[in-house]
Amino acid sequence: MEVGKVIKTQLNASGLNCYPESAPQQVTGDIVVYSVISDIPTTSKGITSKVDTYRVQVNSYSNTYPKVVLLAGYVRTALDGQSGSIGGLTVDGIYFNNEQGGFELEPNNYVITQDYMVRIKL
Repeated sequence: MEVGKVIKTQLNASGLNCYPESAPQQVTGDIVVYSVISDIPTTSKGITSKVDTYRVQVNSYSNTYPKVVLLAGYVRTALDGQSGSIGGLTVDGIYFNNEQGGFELEPNNYVITQDYMVRIKL
């Protein structure tokens, strides 16, 4: 899904260490992993969608809680409210939708999961 280009472009431009779907095992430190969860076309009376809305999940990982909160804040700053030409696509807007925290025993990382809605003009 091409919407991944939008997310990767924005996160890389902010200096964040990001990967689609999962990070390689050898990667350590603060990382961000993003996944495209769904594509919701905007159709009207049989007319092909001119704008698709994608739900994208972004997970921030760090070994301390204060660092993961800071990392998730950087992600939100990089994504929320962005629009225009990003990653070769015309973005109508990126909107923060939800956030949830947690802890993973293996490999002992705190995680903050954020959901974004990304509207792409076709």
